[in-house]
Amino acid sequence: MPPFIKLLLLSALVSFSIFAHAQDQQGSKPKEFFIPPDANGMKMIIAAPEKTRPLKIGIYLGPGSPQHGVDNVTNVLKPYPQVTVTVLSEKDVGIANLSAFDVLVFPGGSGSGQSKGIGEAGLKNVREFVSKGGGYVGICGGAYLACSNFSWGLGILNAGTVSSKWRRGHAMLDLELTKDGPVLLGEVKDTFKVRYHNGPILKPAARTDIPAYTALTVFKTEIAENESPVGVQVGSPAHVISTFGKGRVFISSPHPENTPGLENFIPRGIFWAAGEKTANTVPKTPFVVPPDVNGMKTIIAPPEQTRPLKVGIYSGPGAPKSSVDAVIQVLKPFTEVTAVRLTGAEVGTLNLSAYDVLVFPGGTGGGQSKGIGEAGLKNVREYVRNGGGYVGICAGAYLACSNFSWGLGILNAGTVSSKWQRGQAILDLEMAGAEPAILGDVKGTFKVRYNNGPILKPWTRTDIPAYTTLAVFRTEVAKYGSPEGVQVNSPSHAIAPFGKGRVFVSSPHPEGTPGLENFIPRGIFWAAGDKTEKPLP
Repeated sequence: MPPFIKLLLLSALVSFSIFAHAQDQQGSKPKEFFIPPDANGMKMIIAAPEKTRPLKIGIYLGPGSPQHGVDNVTNVLKPYPQVTVTVLSEKDVGIANLSAFDVLVFPGGSGSGQSKGIGEAGLKNVREFVSKGGGYVGICGGAYLACSNFSWGLGILNAGTVSSKWRRGHAMLDLELTKDGPVLLGEVKDTFKVRYHNGPILKPAARTDIPAYTALTVFKTEIAENESPVGVQVGSPAHVISTFGKGRVFISSPHPENTPGLENFIPRGIFWAAGEKTANTVPKTPFVVPPDVNGMKTIIAPPEQTRPLKVGIYSGPGAPKSSVDAVIQVLKPFTEVTAVRLTGAEVGTLNLSAYDVLVFPGGTGGGQSKGIGEAGLKNVREYVRNGGGYVGICAGAYLACSNFSWGLGILNAGTVSSKWQRGQAILDLEMAGAEPAILGDVKGTFKVRYNNGPILKPWTRTDIPAYTTLAVFRTEVAKYGSPEGVQVNSPSHAIAPFGKGRVFVSSPHPEGTPGLENFIPRGIFWAAGDKTEKPLP
């Protein structure tokens, strides 16, 4: 049996009985829908893409996007080993650096449900991702989400829908390529079948700020149940493409991803949406910190007083091993310090009072929050409130802040901009003059490695005290559209009490900077406090 016939039979078996949703079903129970394995005569209608390349794809799985819709997309991507698929939750879409992906896919489900799931932060993040060059592929529910005629939509496609009566039904319909279709989809001479389930019936919108779409295929038959308008689907676009800013948008009203013979349809759309660039990521050239960056001098002296400490270092999602290792490395000279790596589950379940200090190292603050979960966030807050020490470096500093719904809220600080991706550089710092006993007496400026750490500003809370600035930035980096002029003179390091505990945060990375190896250990010993002293007020 030819390999492509085996693929068709496998696809048919996988999709024999599905429960597909286009928009909110208002509580109705979906019916089983049988997809014939010979829907397209056991033929491969859409050939595999001629050109492929390594891609990183983010697929939304959350409210409005059921598991089977995601699985249908991942199944048709399995023949492309150079494609890496990452499943994104609703929280991920709102807080992740989406530029790490080449294409985002919003699969079948409910467009309004997806919008509600990712929220305003997610909608804004996706729009910015596409406008800056990212690819967007929307299938059925994800196609509705792209449109411009819904208050809850992304508005990245200059299209609306012909009727508010969207629940047209579930059927195998005929499609035909337009004159523009073969460039992207290959030559297909005749009509072919596709599974349709309440997808949008598109029409041009009236926007003048973004270009019109181009139709690749049109419906040649229709279904019009539930009092939906008759005669509007035949001849309307089933698949369209367009641009939004620097990015590309590919939309599918029906479901080729689990129609036998059309398994290559969505992969072709994804490769097109990704564009010709080598990758849609911030360039990741190795960053070298010169060994003489601080003149081969030890800028920060070792702590004058030390004592036995037990330090827990978070080492789960959002905290890569290299960041954890960097903290452990600078603690090695202090033999009285015991460092323990903690998983996300352990942060949420352990009795943290067994530790003198918790360290949340570099990585991603949102990722660390997700990694420890609500139980972990609560456990850490109670631990610090009851007298524990907290040291947050870069991502861990973001996590401590009060302006994120996912944050710990143990520092009365926010960040100056949502455009946190400022870049990596060696920057100048200078001591602020407050609390010199914590870091020692250092005259003049010195160098530190910085990589997208928070630019802090005072927050508006009245239930916890203001922070104290220990050091400030004297130079700045402002790439990728981040605001200029806000980093110079902003705090690079700050301290504050939270309840009976102490919080020390570092925006840059002294633990990876020659001459500053004692910076984080001094912060840790300070955060641990002198247990013979009275707690901070």
